[in-house]
Amino acid sequence: MSTNSDTLHKINFYKRLREALYALYDPLVIANSPLNEWLHLDRNTIPLALRQSLTDAINALKPLESDPRSSKSWRTYNVLHQRFVGQWSQRKVALNLALSERQLQREEKSAIKALMVSLWTTYQVDQAWQTDSPPSVNIHDLDQQSHDLSDVEAQELKATASLAKADIAIVLDGVLATLKPALERSRMRVENYIDVGTSILTYGELLRQAVLNVLFQLCGQGEGGTIVLDAERSTGEVLLHIQRSSSTQLELLSSERFASIRALLQALNAELIAGSEAINNAYLQRVTIRLLEAAETPILFVDDNVDTLRLYQHYLAHTRYQFVGCSTPLQSLQLAKDKEVRCIVLDVLMPELDGWRALEILRHDPITAPIPIIVTSILPQSELALALGAVEFMRKPIPQAALLAALSRWSQLSQKESA
Repeated sequence: MSTNSDTLHKINFYKRLREALYALYDPLVIANSPLNEWLHLDRNTIPLALRQSLTDAINALKPLESDPRSSKSWRTYNVLHQRFVGQWSQRKVALNLALSERQLQREEKSAIKALMVSLWTTYQVDQAWQTDSPPSVNIHDLDQQSHDLSDVEAQELKATASLAKADIAIVLDGVLATLKPALERSRMRVENYIDVGTSILTYGELLRQAVLNVLFQLCGQGEGGTIVLDAERSTGEVLLHIQRSSSTQLELLSSERFASIRALLQALNAELIAGSEAINNAYLQRVTIRLLEAAETPILFVDDNVDTLRLYQHYLAHTRYQFVGCSTPLQSLQLAKDKEVRCIVLDVLMPELDGWRALEILRHDPITAPIPIIVTSILPQSELALALGAVEFMRKPIPQAALLAALSRWSQLSQKESA
């Protein structure tokens, strides 16, 4: 194997490992990850063997109790265990380890790379690396290849962002304030014609990052010129126009220049269109971000425990999902029809009519039959749930990240099938 092939192989392994860690409790991702083959795992015998292998590998990195708690080894173990096994948010882990969120992000990358080296050696991923010492990993190559935002990272950002009405003018004011030093260095003049009140339901934090990236790219196209900002509001969408003009020739602009935010735009349900032209003695670069209004997806939760319903409602706050709850299975059939829900999360242990009977009724009604149903229980009843028509089984208590991942998977599938 050549050096370039070795590096590409490791870069691919690193990306797949990161994807599997972020989806550690997502059975579809874990079952279909190529890591199963690379680690020589038998998915026929143990369908979720990868989850156990990754958990075991993280636990194997736990240092001796006598090691100082401030050591690098303890920090690596704590980051991996809390973030992925425990499903803690970045903010919670950062607070627990007394780190800033930016520091934690660096520590998280470093910890995943340490786990990668351990797995590579333990499972002898590549026979060419069976040496006395662990394989050397070119960290610079990994950082360069993973510079662009991946789909997994974009979805992670989306899960922590807030879905709310965003005023485009206010978002742009904040972006321009941030970029003021760069604009001044580039001797760039800005004309902002966006009126306050041009609002859309979207993830404001992600929109800010996308616009910031686009404007920064345009600032790097030489000195001087004018940037004009404008927006068009129509039913269900906003067109954000960003145009740079200059008397000196500008580089031809295409959408490929903004490939680094492709996943971010996808998470925003947005499209970027870029182009260039010359008119008389003026050179123009135009970027339009077509931003679609986010639609709240109704999800029905059926559980007789009021506290559990409140927890689910809290999980869905500021996401793209609309919470619909009921405490009796008899209500679920009518609610599913009235609210046109895209997914049903159904508890099993309920009085009078239990979840299994409710599942049967929902599956046999022609209107609710196509709706994906996720069965939940404190008991390990996965095989029974799938055999009776559920699309997935989740054992309680359910972490927020695992629930949102399941809703993303099944509600999107439901929407595609009904389209």
